[in-house]
Amino acid sequence: MSGPCSYNAFLSNEPHSIFTEGRCNGCGFLLGERNEVLLNSITKLKNGVGYFSNTRPRIYYYSAALLEQLTNLFGAVFSTRPILYKGEPTDYVEILNAPDVHYQLHKGVKADSKLKTTFKCRQCHRASFENRGKEALAVEALKPNSVNFVRLTALSGLALVLDTKAVQQINQKLRLHRFSAQPVQVMPEKQLYIPTDLPEVEHINWRSSITMSMVSVPVR
Repeated sequence: MSGPCSYNAFLSNEPHSIFTEGRCNGCGFLLGERNEVLLNSITKLKNGVGYFSNTRPRIYYYSAALLEQLTNLFGAVFSTRPILYKGEPTDYVEILNAPDVHYQLHKGVKADSKLKTTFKCRQCHRASFENRGKEALAVEALKPNSVNFVRLTALSGLALVLDTKAVQQINQKLRLHRFSAQPVQVMPEKQLYIPTDLPEVEHINWRSSITMSMVSVPVR
């Protein structure tokens, strides 16, 4: 693990106002595509990477300097939009790239139906699953020594996954710039699957949060 835990911030935007189809009345997740409305934080942004607690899935913010370094080191191409703090410009951005890798469950392990994050919404038909500690990313889908755009958990939005060698390079280049990093599990694709027999729900009353932010994965 490298760097501090991800930082928790709050938006002044009403969550339903920042996506084209608003928010689902059943599961509470945002629907459609991100619209043109800029995010406006009421919390001072810090730590290089963090997330906003009052959206589902979580929307992460990233330091523009960190993403510039990732571009310089690995040629990563980011689609970004500026984030405001109390209406004023900041040096933080949100990433609009779509995830191209998703977490899966170990074969032989069922999704944990006791968790709020495991469900199929009867209203928007969103499928969401989790079994803590039993999720992994397919190693074949991850680009080594590069930036991977990933959705890690049911509540997480876009996260950036890099191998440990890449994280070490960033640490050397950005000695004075902090960022969050956490390890994730990777496994061969043949050992993973996506569950389909999820419990259907009409409504979820959220009281807790589960999230991950920028993470590192082991080098094979």
